[in-house]
Amino acid sequence: MLRPKAVALILAMLFADAVLAQTCSRAIITNATGANGFPITNLATSDFKASHRGQPLRILNSGFRSDPSVRITILLDTSDSMAMDGGRYSVKWKIARDAALDLVSSAPAQAQISLMTFSTSVGHRFNSTDGREPIKNWLNSDAVLKASEVEGLTALYATIFDAINEMKPAHPGDALYVITDGGDTGGKESIAHVTRELQSTGTRLFAFLLNDSLGMSRTAQALYDLAKDSGGLTFIVNPYSAGTGWAGSGFARRYEYDEKKVSVVQADSRWAMAAMTNFYILKAGVEGSTKPEEWKLEIVDQHGEKRKDVTLTYPQKLEGCVVDSAVR
Repeated sequence: MLRPKAVALILAMLFADAVLAQTCSRAIITNATGANGFPITNLATSDFKASHRGQPLRILNSGFRSDPSVRITILLDTSDSMAMDGGRYSVKWKIARDAALDLVSSAPAQAQISLMTFSTSVGHRFNSTDGREPIKNWLNSDAVLKASEVEGLTALYATIFDAINEMKPAHPGDALYVITDGGDTGGKESIAHVTRELQSTGTRLFAFLLNDSLGMSRTAQALYDLAKDSGGLTFIVNPYSAGTGWAGSGFARRYEYDEKKVSVVQADSRWAMAAMTNFYILKAGVEGSTKPEEWKLEIVDQHGEKRKDVTLTYPQKLEGCVVDSAVR
């Protein structure tokens, strides 16, 4: 007959095995940048501190990856609202077009760059397998420079959903870069559905947002939140300068595009590219998770205190995963 202590020990071991059996691991893409916007590359697993359901969450391991061959799909909004600040030779459209061209031109040679245009539906599709010249040629075409094809409604979320499916099966580091004013006036896809697809595939959404409002409009805020939730970044351009109010009035608000604004667009492209190609892959142990749940991630110093000189971007919810018997 087993003694009470032996029975207790066996029960404890069985309970521990049952808990571990409900533990699964999840790979998470995160970016860590310093105050200068450059990636921080030397963080150890112990530098990451996570919590889930108010309890510490185990970061099983981490690794920094500099991957110039990542897959990036640019989504360029060609709906009529993109030329609302002056018509045919819209400065707003010029900024959007230049943002796309600059990202294509500044990407590492190994990067797999695709481009999709969209308005009421998806228009042009350029695949990475065909190289970048077709993309550059189209962006430099007379029709694009004169905004001749800028028309129609905006199926923003349907296009994002389509682009995610185009990239399946997902690869670590996959990213979308949407250039838009943030509205969705012609789509049949819900934000909730798109959010779910971004979560399940681990795809990061980056946004170059031409925000026409003096503050953040409801539609612009929705896109900003979607990018943040996916672990991506949003770069915002407004049609006014600090201290001068609107650059224009009524429905003819005009964007300024001087040398300073050009340099800002170029800096945004390089910041986005640095984040897309330089990231950490964390492996976290999640217990009993069957659906996406909120969690918290920080970088801490040797004393366990949060470092304020590091900015983290990461998926705001942990995706549920199947049990990984190897995580024991």
